[in-house]
Amino acid sequence: MCTVYQAFNRKNPDECWAVRVMKVPEQEILHKIKIEAAVMSMCANRNIVNYHSSYYYMNCLFMFIEFMDGGCLTEVIYQYMKKIN
Repeated sequence: MCTVYQAFNRKNPDECWAVRVMKVPEQEILHKIKIEAAVMSMCANRNIVNYHSSYYYMNCLFMFIEFMDGGCLTEVIYQYMKKIN
């Protein structure tokens, strides 16, 4: 559904973001993603990945969120489940 890249701020290299790039062929899907971004922007908590901003360009949505080192959540959960079983 999307591809995630790591991006750095040119002016401040210590500032790092994860960029979710999603192709959005239909306006209906774009509307749902805008709602997701609005909810994410309201949920500021140290236990939740923080939303920064998003941009729409040439049928692609670029969503900038807090970069979390350590891989995708699915892989972390899988590794944890292997340890306890």
